[in-house]
Amino acid sequence: MLFDDGRLTEVFPAEASLLIPEPQPASIGTPRPEDRRSGREQSDDYFRVASVLNDRWRVIVCKDAIQWILQQRRRDTPKWDGASYCTTRQGLLRCIREKVKGDIDPSALAALEALPETI
Repeated sequence: MLFDDGRLTEVFPAEASLLIPEPQPASIGTPRPEDRRSGREQSDDYFRVASVLNDRWRVIVCKDAIQWILQQRRRDTPKWDGASYCTTRQGLLRCIREKVKGDIDPSALAALEALPETI
């Protein structure tokens, strides 16, 4: 395309806009640019924590956002180990009932019950 002064500009085909992803709404575990938290799932400061059940158990969204992981804290360390890997809310809640020992924060459980049926 030419401007009145003869300069040439690039014209992008309409299909080029299909390559730009639509912005997605924020959801549980979505990092914000100002977060400087860890991207390591086992880290105590992992940025996609969906819910902290108690001092020994938490649920995270995996780094690829394809599953929820029920994690247990290693004794006396800031490291977490995966105990269950779930793609459905129902499966996640079942694993929590079966594996988590000790009290569970009611607000943490309510947050998990509000998750979508599948990730």
